[in-house]
Amino acid sequence: MNIIIADDHKLIAKLFEKYLMSCSDINVVDVVYNGIDVLRSVKANDIDLVLCDISMPILDGMKTLKVLKENYYDLKVIMLSIHHEKWIIKKALKLGACGYISKESKKEEVLEAVTNASNDSIFLSNQIREIMKN
Repeated sequence: MNIIIADDHKLIAKLFEKYLMSCSDINVVDVVYNGIDVLRSVKANDIDLVLCDISMPILDGMKTLKVLKENYYDLKVIMLSIHHEKWIIKKALKLGACGYISKESKKEEVLEAVTNASNDSIFLSNQIREIMKN
């Protein structure tokens, strides 16, 4: 599975890259720091999944998600965020995200999210599932 990680916090992006590169069937093709670079990288590479932060400069994650789903319908997008408001989560899922995980998620949850995406399943991290229950 070819993946792009998009997060404007380089330390977070590199941490998630390390998580994902620990799996033999995952290839992190690119690590980018804004939505415009996500779109450029998706266009230039054969990408299966984007792990996308919501709060990014130039083009935020929600707008990036919208453009990706309009132009690459089959592309999987998992939102990654510190924003845990129910309305934001619902909006991301309505726009076509196949998952929503907290930046506080453990490695196992991140890998589970990617596995679920490859199986066309929606994934919410434990913290996000609890929020959606209430």
